[in-house]
Amino acid sequence: MTVTPAQLRALASRAEALTAEVRELCGSAPAESPERAHLQAALHAAGWLARGAEDLQRAAEDLA
Repeated sequence: MTVTPAQLRALASRAEALTAEVRELCGSAPAESPERAHLQAALHAAGWLARGAEDLQRAAEDLA
């Protein structure tokens, strides 16, 4: 299988979209809601997704 810069950029774009979706979902919970504390793990995961998106973009640039 050949990996192309376009494929890596597409994956990065999907990771960025998922990051935004998770952050929006977590941000929509009221501050006083019981689930708010449990959403910290999801926000942490969103940070990892964002870093993964950056790494994928960098890999696409390097491959190009």
